[in-house]
Amino acid sequence: MVGSMKIIRNISYKTVSKAELGLTDGHITHIGYAQNFINNWKKRISIKTKLNIFFGKEKKTEIITSFINDPITNPDGSLRSPKFRSGSDEVEASLRDTIVYYYKINMMNSFGTPLLILFDIAGGEYEIEAFLISTEHDLFKEIFKNLSHTLTSRNNSGEIYSKLLNSSNSLEKDFRFLIRLYEEITSAKIKVNNVENDKTIENNTPNTNNQSTSKIRQGQQNFRIKVLSAYSNRCCVTNSDLIESIEANHIEPYKNVESNNINNGIPLRADIHKLWTQGLLGIDSEYKVILNDKAKNSLTYKDFNGSRIKLPVNSNYHPNKQSLQNWCNINSLSLEK
Repeated sequence: MVGSMKIIRNISYKTVSKAELGLTDGHITHIGYAQNFINNWKKRISIKTKLNIFFGKEKKTEIITSFINDPITNPDGSLRSPKFRSGSDEVEASLRDTIVYYYKINMMNSFGTPLLILFDIAGGEYEIEAFLISTEHDLFKEIFKNLSHTLTSRNNSGEIYSKLLNSSNSLEKDFRFLIRLYEEITSAKIKVNNVENDKTIENNTPNTNNQSTSKIRQGQQNFRIKVLSAYSNRCCVTNSDLIESIEANHIEPYKNVESNNINNGIPLRADIHKLWTQGLLGIDSEYKVILNDKAKNSLTYKDFNGSRIKLPVNSNYHPNKQSLQNWCNINSLSLEK
């Protein structure tokens, strides 16, 4: 309990599997959690969730996400295996996509996969708060030093399966410890190092005349996560998969938070993004890359001219064709017939 109003009812505890992080050949788009962690686990619902990310030795950042509950349906219509899924049509990116993003940005070189702790909270600003903790972080070591063997032992795959903790089951002692830990962290005793925040100042926002303006972009981090996730964290032009090198590009220049619609975004490798902002590259309404004459004469980029971009599997996330064509028209870009 935090204060007189905030009450933690249940805790779901596990390590995120390699498959759930997209590190295997499968195409899993969900992350599982403990059954009965929330009362409505059998319903397809979305819950605004605060995700706290602990990485490095003592670094921390946070972001608001959407816990999109989507359990597995059996052939007979019954539901099993509570899971929260990828993809989001809301302002916030999904919790699953955000976890994968921050793992790839901050934890890829850590030993083992991160710990995920979900807190079901009554009376707080968020019904669910989540902790994603790298194995290298001091908090991870503190947790493993104090929890029972049931919550620290791993299976043959090096994973810890989902466990439900509350005040009335056999893990009550662990439940109380994690509540105390939550209180210490959320009471601002730990320094927050916001390596990436949801409000970033962009000093190179191009307008229709290719001039730069300074604008504060709200929701930029959620926009980046949603766009990259839709394209499997790859550049849509080059298919590059180094997430640190990929940027979320607004097709129609940013005006306000409504500009962060996923159909107004494409993921571009940093150098390709620079060609776009300088008007040297565009994508037409047939999703084909168009270079201007200068870029077509480059040995590095000429082969991209006329190639078709990689599109999201979900057609609802395809970029707006008219917006793409508008950019080509503004910059006098067209393919030779």
